[in-house]
Amino acid sequence: MTPIDTTLSGGVQETYDIVSGTTIDSGGVQVVSANAYSATVNGGGVQLVASGGTASSTTVEYRGYEYVGSGGTASATTIDGGVEVANGGSTGSAPIAFTSSGGTFSSMHR
Repeated sequence: MTPIDTTLSGGVQETYDIVSGTTIDSGGVQVVSANAYSATVNGGGVQLVASGGTASSTTVEYRGYEYVGSGGTASATTIDGGVEVANGGSTGSAPIAFTSSGGTFSSMHR
C-alpha cells in the first residue's frame, strides 16, 4: 500500500516503497530510500534522500531542509525559503526553482 497525503509532526518515516504528498512538519524526518513524490518540507522538518532514493517535486518551505546524500537523486525541487544541500555523488534533474521567498542551495560536489 502506498502512503498518500500523510503528515509527519514529529518522528521518522522511512520510505522503502512509493510515498506521495507527505507534509513534513517541525520535528518530522522523512528518510527516502525509494521514491517520494510531491512532499512539502515545512519549517523544522527534514527530508533526507538516501543512496538509491529519489525525491521528485519536493517543496522546501522557510526553514525546511532537504539533504540529498551520495547516491540520492532530487528532481524538480522548489525552494520557498528553505535549504537544499546536495552532497558529493548525488544527482539532480530539472531546474531548481526559487520562489520570491528565496532560500539556499548548496552543492558539496568536489
